[in-house]
Amino acid sequence: MVTIISLREIYIMRKVLLATTALVAMSVTGAQADVSISGNQNFEMKDNGTATTWFQDGDVQIKSTNTTDSGLTLTAAHHINTSLTTAAAVNAGTSIGQHLDDSYVDIAGEFGSIRLGQTDEALDRMDGAMPSNWDESGNGGFAIGGDKTAASIILPAVSGATIYASSTAEGTYSGMGVNYTSGPVTAMYQSGTNGTANQTLIAVNFTMAGLTVGFGAGDDEPGGGVAKVEHSAMGAKYTVNEALKVYYTSQKIKGGSTANAIGGYYQVAPGLQLAAETANSAASPSVTSTYGHVKVSF
Repeated sequence: MVTIISLREIYIMRKVLLATTALVAMSVTGAQADVSISGNQNFEMKDNGTATTWFQDGDVQIKSTNTTDSGLTLTAAHHINTSLTTAAAVNAGTSIGQHLDDSYVDIAGEFGSIRLGQTDEALDRMDGAMPSNWDESGNGGFAIGGDKTAASIILPAVSGATIYASSTAEGTYSGMGVNYTSGPVTAMYQSGTNGTANQTLIAVNFTMAGLTVGFGAGDDEPGGGVAKVEHSAMGAKYTVNEALKVYYTSQKIKGGSTANAIGGYYQVAPGLQLAAETANSAASPSVTSTYGHVKVSF
């Protein structure tokens, strides 16, 4: 028996096939990546005792994340720096203005996570226990890692210990570290080589009832007959409530002056933050500066 299909039936079947194909395509595309956009914009004010400056700083983060059937989480990230400085700085060639800040891929699974690209490498992302990193603007602090084009790996925590390492091409910079947490105590040790310089950093924090007290020390040995530089820092930060956090930091280079900073953050509402800080530098003569910002996050 021969079945004759009319042109109308062929037309209907074609429409159903096309619609089904479109739905499958949409499903596959949706499963490929979850794209998110977030960021912040700051209006910042600083007075160094001689002049008051206003400027703005910001960041837009675009991330696409996909989870494979084998359980790997794949992330591609791009961070666009939206900072703009004064026209004078632009004309003088000292302002880089808007630019791509971070760009990397991250592969995470049961083995931990591997991050490849131009971004904060593992030692920089894991050095938050060092008290000199707690201030907002005043004095900065000694650190081994930084923003580099590098490969980093962070292993899963085992019995409270997390091991991590980073390296640039040909090992021009390389470093490793371990962070250990047990109850209220967190300890960190890092070591690295940056060119001819050998560096070590150690810090210990104790946290209880919203108060964290920290101590840290670091050695920087530039090599080439240059004397070793010894750094030390201490600090405290306290969460008053969900909206208000305050901090104090003090750091010193052996044989030099002490630098201090005290400040805090106030979360006015979701997405709106105020900050204020006053700091004394270790320069000779010392410089006292005040800083504040209004941050809108999204």
